[in-house]
This record gives sequence, C-alpha cells and structure tokens, in this order.
Amino acid sequence: GRACAVGTVSVSGPKARMFKNGGHPLVFEGAIKRTENVQVGEAVDVLDGAGELIGWGVWNPHSLYRVRMLVPAIERDQLEHRSISEIVRRRLQAAASRRAACCLPSESTTAYRLVNSEGDRLSGLTVDVFGSTAVAISSALWLELRREA
Repeated sequence: GRACAVGTVSVSGPKARMFKNGGHPLVFEGAIKRTENVQVGEAVDVLDGAGELIGWGVWNPHSLYRVRMLVPAIERDQLEHRSISEIVRRRLQAAASRRAACCLPSESTTAYRLVNSEGDRLSGLTVDVFGSTAVAISSALWLELRREA
C-alpha cells in the first residue's frame, strides 16, 4: 500500500515505457490518460495502464510538463514516503557528493554547478556556486511553492 494518500496520474499504455525504470523525468499532457485527486504542486503517483507504479513526482496542470518525476519505482527505498522535502534533501546531498568526487570546489575552481536540474533528478532546480555564495534558480511551480522551506 501507499504510505500516504496522494493523487494519481495514469499514463497511456504505450507511452508508459518512456517513464519506467528511471526513464524520462518529464510527463507531458499527451502521455496522460487519467488523473485522480491531483493538487497543484503536490506529490502524485504515476501509474502505467495496468495500474502499476512507475514512480512519483509533482503535478502542475499549467505547465507543458504535467508531472516532473522525482522518484522512479526502481528506487524502492524512496517509495515508502511521498515527502518532497525529504527527497530534495537526499538529492542535494547526492549532488554535493558527486561534485566533491570531482574535487569541486577546489583551490583553482570555486565556481561550479552544484545542482543541474534533471541531471541531478531535481527537475526545475539549478544551483550555481560562486565562492561562498550559492544561487538557486527555479523554473518549476513545485519549487516556488516551497521557496521559504
């Protein structure tokens, strides 16, 4: 069962393949067959035509990207909850670890991209670091709704 009540977005049968197993992180309107109990900027489960969980993301009916996938079903440890703040925290830590593995920052490189939106699985968020200053750039409603968090 699901850990909490969230809305659902069902994608049409053939298009479901694009999103399975950590596939495409953006669900466009044309791929959606049906929605239930969805709320703007909130977590939704994304299901295939058979009702199987593909993953979860955030819903925005006003965007070309109706769902920005945050967690694919293959990340079983992330499916127990639908906590957007928890997944953001985990994704930020992972991004920082990847940059540190590339020796960023370093004495000679103090400006770098800490978060690269879909590349770091935080669709709509970019964070650039310039010395001791981090600049966050949001291009998604789900982030704007949590700006103060």
